[in-house]
Amino acid sequence: MKLNELIQKRSDITSQINALLAVELTDETRTQVVDLEKEYDNLTNDMETVKRQAKRAQTITNPVEEVKNDTPSTRYVKALNDYFNTGKVAEEFRGYKNGLILNRDLLTTSDSGLVVKGVEQTLNIAKTPILIDKIGTKKLTGMKNQFDLTAMAQITASFVGETVTVPDASANPTTPVTLAPRRLGAYQYVSQEALDSLNPNVWGDTVQDIEDAWDRAVSSDAITQLFADGIDASTTIAGSNFAIVDANNLQANIPYEMTTPAYLASPAVASKLASTVGLTGVEGPIWKGNIFNGTIQGIPAFSNSAVPANHLALVDAAKITTAYFGPKTILYNPYEKDVEGELKVTVSGQVDSGFGNYRFLSYYADASVA
Repeated sequence: MKLNELIQKRSDITSQINALLAVELTDETRTQVVDLEKEYDNLTNDMETVKRQAKRAQTITNPVEEVKNDTPSTRYVKALNDYFNTGKVAEEFRGYKNGLILNRDLLTTSDSGLVVKGVEQTLNIAKTPILIDKIGTKKLTGMKNQFDLTAMAQITASFVGETVTVPDASANPTTPVTLAPRRLGAYQYVSQEALDSLNPNVWGDTVQDIEDAWDRAVSSDAITQLFADGIDASTTIAGSNFAIVDANNLQANIPYEMTTPAYLASPAVASKLASTVGLTGVEGPIWKGNIFNGTIQGIPAFSNSAVPANHLALVDAAKITTAYFGPKTILYNPYEKDVEGELKVTVSGQVDSGFGNYRFLSYYADASVA
């Protein structure tokens, strides 16, 4: 019998057992459950036999290719499969609490999704870029200990005469912004039947969803810290409703050259700015393009639910710093829901964000649009 047929037959037996256990057991149904469990175990043993035989056949028919394919990428794919089927992690890829490291050196992003380098057809998962990636914030990876971002106004310089003392540079650091390891986790329960599938995408999609949730939380926290650490240089909109002069004022409030300027708005504000034609001082909507990734006066503009309600901000995104303390790790827990036949899969890591150059932010807390 072929491996796929054995898997299907074992899945059918699982369904039969679940159906019998869903009602009150009798002596007859107890006997049926015992017999089905024995058949389930026999099929499991048969599957392992078929797998071993297939591996032996491959080694005999193509031993050179077997050695050739022994690369970090293929070993990582094998580690992924072994991890989700046995819970054990190869030492090469073992991380926090004996979890499996999400190895970015072996993973890459293609047009079709997240793939393992060199084994593109093995793991193909769609990945959605998060806000801090879109706007170009600074990322520090592999950090070990906490550290401070200097929080101060921008340094000034001036020409002086030969006999005149150089003036103070006006660099007076305030209370520093400290970035320290903060544990962040996201989890999901995965059925044993899903993990039994031969197609890695069955569990790969689940892992990617968990990782996406983790990444979104990192991005949301970075935006929250931006408004907590920054000192707003603006006041309120000039009139009763938002006008082009208000967008200009946000730019004027940051009198320094910005590396990566970006407007950030709540989705509701972006929607209003993109659909309101009658703004004072401008012909047509001020927000050009779609509300998630558009422009205001040629400057990239993004909306996201992480931005506080009714806010419109202009920021130099390069001054937002996110520090990653060690790698993200997949943790595997087969015990919490063992009776239900489900595994708890967790993505865990340590991260923190901060905004040190506080004068590179200006925003309106109530960008009212008629």
